[in-house]
Amino acid sequence: GHWPFPRDKLTQGYAYILTHPGT
Repeated sequence: GHWPFPRDKLTQGYAYILTHPGT
């Protein structure tokens, strides 16, 4: 994907998206 998160931080990236919906 094009997320600004490395794969080993996928959980943090996912949590960020969950806590920042619409971003």
